[in-house]
Amino acid sequence: MLNNMLIVGIIGVALGAGFIYLGRRQKGQQEKMAKTKVQPVAELQSGQVAEVYGQVISDHALTTPFSKRSCVYYDYELEKQVERRDNEGRPTREWENIAQDDERTSFWIKDKTGKIEVDPDGAEIDPEDAGERYVQERDVMDMPFFGEIRTSFGNQTRARERVLYTDTPAYVMGWVKESPDGLKLVKGQGSMIISHRTEAEIEKSKARSAVIWKVVGWIFGVGGVIVAIASFF
Repeated sequence: MLNNMLIVGIIGVALGAGFIYLGRRQKGQQEKMAKTKVQPVAELQSGQVAEVYGQVISDHALTTPFSKRSCVYYDYELEKQVERRDNEGRPTREWENIAQDDERTSFWIKDKTGKIEVDPDGAEIDPEDAGERYVQERDVMDMPFFGEIRTSFGNQTRARERVLYTDTPAYVMGWVKESPDGLKLVKGQGSMIISHRTEAEIEKSKARSAVIWKVVGWIFGVGGVIVAIASFF
């Protein structure tokens, strides 16, 4: 039967391998972005990986559930403040998640040369942080989850939203596909990225994340090996 130290060591190695994989994935995306330059929409051709940067427009936009803004993507977390007691019986206040969801819809990216439809299905979306706001029971009475959480509004309740707004600039990297209505950006075999940031900002962020994930992975991996070896002594 495996002893506890060996189990901890194996878990550490597995986590380390997973973190290193994430680091390599981030690095791969950053290198791919560096090799693919932003193109004018009018120059795009079917059957290629392409990057575009332009204005988000939509004729069937979504509405953010709390800030009530026009968007093509949002996600949110709804949290309530609860009171708990620590080991010494002292009261402490914490935030507890009571609901979360996200929604996306297709849209257009428009630059000076034209526009192209974007299908965000399966895309990695990097939305803008819309901040948090305190909400009341009346603010969410018409939402599907209301029946499940209506008893939660005795304490303070807050919502955190992240959004890709309409009529704002966005970056998209995806596969250009021919459709009955013209060219469309979709998720191909590789990654599809949609962000409110510029290409340079995303590349910098991914390069930094790649280093962090790899360092954390090696720490967990080496630590796991050491603990596993120590379990035999």
